[in-house]
Amino acid sequence: MTQLSPANLDKAFALLVDCAVKGERCPVTSGPDKHPFLRQRDIAALVREKRIAVSIGHQNWRRVKILVGEHAGATTAANPISGNVRRFPSPGRAGSQKPSAPRPLTLAELRR
Repeated sequence: MTQLSPANLDKAFALLVDCAVKGERCPVTSGPDKHPFLRQRDIAALVREKRIAVSIGHQNWRRVKILVGEHAGATTAANPISGNVRRFPSPGRAGSQKPSAPRPLTLAELRR
C-alpha cells in the first residue's frame, strides 16, 4: 500500500497529466483493471489541493481536468456513453455544498 505523501501525490498527478495530454481514459482505482499505485485517496487529495477537477459520469467513468501547470485545461477521455455527470467541487469553491446544520429534535423524535 502506498502512503499519501507529496512524492506520491506528484507521481499520481504526473500520471493523470500524461493521460490527459494523450487523451486517454483516467486510470481506474478499483476492480480487476485498477492501476498499480493510483488510489481514490490520491485523486481526492489532488482535488483538495485544486490541482485537478473530477467529474464522474455513466457507469462510474471518471474524467479529470488538469487545473495547474503547463497542461492546465487538458482532460482525460470523455465517457463514450452519454448520461448524467456528477461534479465534485473543490473545497472553498463557490457553490460547494456544505453540511446541513443540526436541527432540534421534536418531542416525538426524542420519545422514540
